[in-house]
Amino acid sequence: MKKPLSTLVEARRNLRRRINQRITLDRALHLFICFVFAANIAIIVYALGSIIGRGIISNVPLLDALPLAFYVLPLMVILPKLLLDLYRARLALVNILILSISATVFGLISPLVRGFAVLVILNLVAGVFLFVMGRFRSTRPIRKIGKRGIAWFLLLNILGLAMPVSVVVMGQNPIAEVDKDPTIEIFLEMPLGYDISSEMFPEDNLTSALAQSGFGVDLHLLANNTQSILRFQQWVTALDNQSVPFRITISSNKSMVLDSLSAQSLPYLTVFDVMADQYSSTLAEVSNITESMGVPSTDIDIFFDMSLSVDEWEDMMGYVRSVELAGFSSYLRNQTENLNQSQLYQSYRTIDASSQDLGFRYGFVVDGFSVDDMLDNDATVSKLNGFTSLILQEYDPIIEVDCSRSRYSKVMDGDVGEYLPYTYSLPSRIHSMRLGTVGNQSGHGTVEEPVYQSLNAVVTDIVIASGNGVSQVVISSLPSIITSFGIDGISGLRTEFDAMDSAEVTYTFRIYAFRSVIAAIDSFDFIML
Repeated sequence: MKKPLSTLVEARRNLRRRINQRITLDRALHLFICFVFAANIAIIVYALGSIIGRGIISNVPLLDALPLAFYVLPLMVILPKLLLDLYRARLALVNILILSISATVFGLISPLVRGFAVLVILNLVAGVFLFVMGRFRSTRPIRKIGKRGIAWFLLLNILGLAMPVSVVVMGQNPIAEVDKDPTIEIFLEMPLGYDISSEMFPEDNLTSALAQSGFGVDLHLLANNTQSILRFQQWVTALDNQSVPFRITISSNKSMVLDSLSAQSLPYLTVFDVMADQYSSTLAEVSNITESMGVPSTDIDIFFDMSLSVDEWEDMMGYVRSVELAGFSSYLRNQTENLNQSQLYQSYRTIDASSQDLGFRYGFVVDGFSVDDMLDNDATVSKLNGFTSLILQEYDPIIEVDCSRSRYSKVMDGDVGEYLPYTYSLPSRIHSMRLGTVGNQSGHGTVEEPVYQSLNAVVTDIVIASGNGVSQVVISSLPSIITSFGIDGISGLRTEFDAMDSAEVTYTFRIYAFRSVIAAIDSFDFIML
């Protein structure tokens, strides 16, 4: 009885002999294998070029893409060489491995970019044909193979070291220096309706310190929350008496809304439909209060928080941190599949109509990943923040990007550095930016990475954002500043800001890689399906 391996080898030999006898078929299959292999290389080059190109459009310096280019460089050396060997000598062993890896990677991404399913099939078919038709023994002498192998091993290791070395060097030495724009408006966030801030009242010494420092206050309301509205009225009265500028941010308890929709099984509603209704009703209450106090609505900026909830953020970034391509692709597909453009447009219209009727200037707080979609009027990932290309093109809303350094640092297992606000403040479309928690409390009842343990650290990020053209920054949060540094922390923050004329930026590859993932996804919209 023949062994299974012997049977397979004999069947391969017979099939190969039959194909070789048909010259046209043999050549066609050989060219097909080479074409699939070349297509894999072309996709890598296209993705890299698209990421770098989109970065340039976003005003991200070409230097920032250097580690990514070094990461791909070894592939750009070895893959064309393997393709040449495949075409000339039909070498099979390593090339079958490459085709298998390509099929696996495309398969992991295909839950989101479904067009990659075609590439999976092509790579698998090409791998099978190569197994039948390819050579598993080299035509060169063993001695020459050994020398060439050692040379290739050394070359690829040298090229492979370029990427980590560049990351370390750029992370330890400044890659840019940004000059301060002193006209930037600085707001300290006051969370309203959260337990952690319930005992902080707008006393005279606090409002006086705010007035003397020249800082404004971002009154952060929780939608449909009675306590939040009552405390809002107290703060508006106190701030108006001291002529302290203020703006308003309205957030929804998004996690609770999602749980409610899931329990009720209402497929015709999205979380943004519910949030739009909550924001409209809360806005009406805000208008009643400000109108009764004689504060013109045209003088107040309202920002609606459309960013991911804590649970959503940690779920998504968990896949990014662990490089789970399949999990990340499936997550994005599941989260965005039911968010069609017309439905999101109607949710946006509800908020727009309420704001226009009441006379408020308004904007939206979005996550950083939406910035990359906005720059090319795309809507693949920005739908997670309730945006579509139709909304962006028709309304061009004021955008405030959430660059909470403490939030990013928590899910990325360490401080992501000043490169976070630097890279997201480069696009000219960004009007405002929210920075992370100063001190040791968020004021939102959540635990974040304590990266702003000194006032100098947060001032550095403010200076960088101002120098890149951001008009406003919001710092989280006033209760945390007071708890960590005392009331003198307010004047200390102003002193630090006035004393700093410029700030240096070092590189954080984790942030650039995250932006690259979003850019790569946008690059393949045409086969998203």
